[in-house]
Amino acid sequence: MPGLPFIAGNLVEQWRLLDEAHSAPVITATRAVCASIGKSAFVGIDGLKSNAQAPGGNKDDTIHFSREALYELGLRYFEAYLSVK
Repeated sequence: MPGLPFIAGNLVEQWRLLDEAHSAPVITATRAVCASIGKSAFVGIDGLKSNAQAPGGNKDDTIHFSREALYELGLRYFEAYLSVK
């Protein structure tokens, strides 16, 4: 749909670093899509922790963002949306 905003974000850093062979191509492709279409943005995840990194979190869960990180990620997505709409 032309004109529909597309917002994408990076993967959880802890997991990304544990499995760079699989995550790097996904991130590269996602960034390429964002760069090649209009009304799009790629959201960074600097400083956001996984569940495994969060106090009291599931130490085996490196692939999902923690609750606190999800709140911040939502704000970042919204800011990105406002910048491209």
